[in-house]
Amino acid sequence: MAPLGSKAVAALLGCAKQLRLEPSLQFKALSIFADSYLPAVGSKLVSIEPSVLEPAEWQLLLSAVACLLLLVHQDSGQLVQPGKTDQHLVRIYRAAGVVLGPEFEQRFSSNDLVQMEAIVAQAVGPVEPRRNTITFLKEYFQQIQQAGIKAFNSIEIDVCYVILELLYIDGAGQFKGTIDRGGKLMAAALITAAFAIAAPPAEVKASLPFLAWLSELSGFPKEVIKSQAASILQHVMP
Repeated sequence: MAPLGSKAVAALLGCAKQLRLEPSLQFKALSIFADSYLPAVGSKLVSIEPSVLEPAEWQLLLSAVACLLLLVHQDSGQLVQPGKTDQHLVRIYRAAGVVLGPEFEQRFSSNDLVQMEAIVAQAVGPVEPRRNTITFLKEYFQQIQQAGIKAFNSIEIDVCYVILELLYIDGAGQFKGTIDRGGKLMAAALITAAFAIAAPPAEVKASLPFLAWLSELSGFPKEVIKSQAASILQHVMP
């Protein structure tokens, strides 16, 4: 992912957090932007109209916010009634103003955001609900809590979310598609990487048998999970 794309990813996540969206929605919006929209348009950034010649950076920021608006609209399942205020649009436009500063509101109106949402929707197609890395990550943590596995007491799912953010924000692009296509292996590897970061070194060494449990849960061999976790750690902790 190009550096500008990384800045837009940070802006999208900043807006989502400003709105206090659930992490599953935050990362779904991120996946729409980074894994679907950017590959669809490539280097040809789409302006809201031919006469608007905003710098590439601002067009990309606008499209990132539009991906968030698209997801929230589709997730709510509510159609905007003619003549009525679109509260989702109002909230997201204001959040973008807070995160990106007054220049965002000076450059773009809320109608510009609506236009860009339509462009994004056309580029990415229908956003189908399906299980992804976040789904499996949440399922695994629920099973960890139910099983009462002591080795995992030192980590929380939020550590995995922070790692996932870093994989997208740092701009290397090695983990492209991580959210949408990473699935069970990425979920298990994220937990392993989070454990290696959060747990004391002695505890990490003593608790390596937990890999067998994650292997059984995900269906991937221990060495494959360990190798993927090592790649993640090398990526976020150079």
